[in-house]
Amino acid sequence: MKDWFVIVNPKANSGKIEKDWIDIKSLLDINLNYELNFTNRRYHAVELVVSALKKGYKKILAIGGDGTINDVLHGVFLQKDIPLSEITLGYINAKMDNYIECVLNIALDKAVMKDVFEVKYYESKVLQQRYVFDVETVTGRGIEDITVSLLPNSIRTIHC
Repeated sequence: MKDWFVIVNPKANSGKIEKDWIDIKSLLDINLNYELNFTNRRYHAVELVVSALKKGYKKILAIGGDGTINDVLHGVFLQKDIPLSEITLGYINAKMDNYIECVLNIALDKAVMKDVFEVKYYESKVLQQRYVFDVETVTGRGIEDITVSLLPNSIRTIHC
C-alpha cells in the first residue's frame, strides 16, 4: 500500500488542475509515494475517501477547488473506521500558483491542527449535514435554517 491516497478533481477552478496536471504530477512523483484517483462526478471525492480509509489509508491528499476539499473533509468525518486523530489531510487548492512549496510542505509533513465547521441546513426541505473548513462554501445556495457548530482543532492538515 502506498503512503498517500491522492484525490484529484481535474475540472476544479475551470479546469486549472487539468491544465497544470503534468507539473503537479511531476512534483508528486518526486516527493510522495501515492495512489492516484480522479473524481468524475459530484460527491465522488466523498466516496473515494471513505473507501481509502476503509482500506487503511491514513494520509489523504485532495487536489482541487473548495468543493473537492470540502467533499474529502466530509468523507473523513463520515467514516468511522479510523479515528480522526490518526488521519492527516493534505490539500492543494486549485486557486494557488506555487505547487512546489505546497508539495514540499506535504512531503515534509508540516501539519497543523485545523478547525472544522459542522453545518446543518435544509435544502429543498431535506435536512443536510456537511463538514467544511469554510462556512461560506455552503451558504448562499438557497438554503434555509442553517446551524453552524465549530469543532476546534479537529483534524491534522497540511495545506498551502
